[in-house]
Amino acid sequence: MIVLSSTQAMRRAILAIMAIPVAAVLALTHSVANTDSPTHLGVEVLGWTLIGFCIVGRTWCSLYIGGRKNETLVRHGPYSVVRNPLYLFSTIGATGIGLASGSIVVGLAVGTIVAIVHNAVIRREERFLSGKLGEKYERYLAGVPRWIPKIALWRDADLVTVRPTRVAITFLDAAWFAVAIPVFEVLDRLQDVGFIPVIALLP
Repeated sequence: MIVLSSTQAMRRAILAIMAIPVAAVLALTHSVANTDSPTHLGVEVLGWTLIGFCIVGRTWCSLYIGGRKNETLVRHGPYSVVRNPLYLFSTIGATGIGLASGSIVVGLAVGTIVAIVHNAVIRREERFLSGKLGEKYERYLAGVPRWIPKIALWRDADLVTVRPTRVAITFLDAAWFAVAIPVFEVLDRLQDVGFIPVIALLP
């Protein structure tokens, strides 16, 4: 548990540090398409959709694993088709944040950066859980994909014990992804009126 807590702290610290230069780039760039163009709006809507998908997905995952990650091996629901659905949904949400800027390049870049950080964290967690849970976790590693869901593996539990507090915390944490929507809308308008300079246009 201590190892996983330190790993999570490291993940948050890395993402927080990386957010500073990323935010600076986002503030000084704009998509090639005009703010009110169908292309710009289309990319934004795709980003908003991915953010919503992330919030719903992470909340759904918490119904199965909320507070139990360090205690037992969860193999039902989303955890039956992919080993790290919380990280997967977070990466999707991060991609959505980038796309909310109206730029496909920014969306892919942000999603890729977050995926790389999560992948490093996942590998460390896997080593810890292999030592703690033993053979049954090794079988889980061998049978369920790390990143790409395999829907054919789906199985659900007859009964799931839900911890409402954990579900609420996960929902509120994920809801922060949605803050990107008004932030980018305001940023676009400030760039349009010349209040914030644009130094580069991105596809």
